[in-house]
Amino acid sequence: MQLDYVFLNTPRWASTRPDEPCVGKRFGCAAPPNMSDWDEFVRTLVTRYKGRISSYELWNEPNASGFWSGSPQQMAELAAHAYPIIKSIDPAAIVTTPAASSTGWPLSHDAWLDQYLSAGGGRYADVIAWHGYSGRNDQPALPVEDLSRQIQALRQVLARHQLSHLPIWDTEGGWGKNAQLPDQGAQASFLLKWYLIQFTDGIARAYWYQWDNPDWGTLWREGSGVTPAGVAAQQVEGWLNGVTAVRPCRPSPSSTLWTCDIRKGSVTYRVAWSSSGHAPFADSASAEALTDLGGEKQVSKGQPIMIDSRPILFQLK
Repeated sequence: MQLDYVFLNTPRWASTRPDEPCVGKRFGCAAPPNMSDWDEFVRTLVTRYKGRISSYELWNEPNASGFWSGSPQQMAELAAHAYPIIKSIDPAAIVTTPAASSTGWPLSHDAWLDQYLSAGGGRYADVIAWHGYSGRNDQPALPVEDLSRQIQALRQVLARHQLSHLPIWDTEGGWGKNAQLPDQGAQASFLLKWYLIQFTDGIARAYWYQWDNPDWGTLWREGSGVTPAGVAAQQVEGWLNGVTAVRPCRPSPSSTLWTCDIRKGSVTYRVAWSSSGHAPFADSASAEALTDLGGEKQVSKGQPIMIDSRPILFQLK
């Protein structure tokens, strides 16, 4: 298992503004910390866990005022200190940018990253990180297809700063609170699409939030075990294990149908779902077999198929 360490919250004793309150809690977001305390903490942490922690995420959701009240420029200064300390002690460790959240305010994830990179933060990152969620946690979940927009916004920022070569990690994400998407069937469909969109769009890692949290993105519950979404997580692992992305998940020009292509060896698969209502799958005649959300594989009869929000995996001839 590769462990990703996330820096977040400034203890009062290390803060330049120890009595500053934070949104949602009393203390912990004041920025920046005293630089000598920051340096000592980073140095002690990496020395202790060299070879055991494989990557370091430089801050949790700095565009959310509950975690960081400072500016992107101040965060870049922290990175300028932390990056050489980490690399000097553990050269194999990966350092990511702070992970701005797609639900952050007042700056969006891409706007915050743009300012951070403008302040020189790109010099202190091996990986670009962000948190890919489906909207604010006090509102119903946005469609999972919004992930595609989030990714494209990130790539546009990286292109402006000549950093398109850096890998992108989604280090935390999902539908959010279970109350945002209470239907368990919809949760299972969401998870499948969440991974498919990111895999086919070249996201190098995607960390689901959270396996056994009873209120957020629950995939396993005490007493009842794996949820339908947890089963879907096992299913999408089977779909993606050993495959390469051929074409990213995108909507059809004149339909609600979304499709993406993956390949394993010499076999090509097409995943399809509808973002709203039902949509016809026109390529059913070219499919040898199909696998539904429940994992059941069926021989294709070449008949037109109406697709709904549940992804179906077609094996093409």
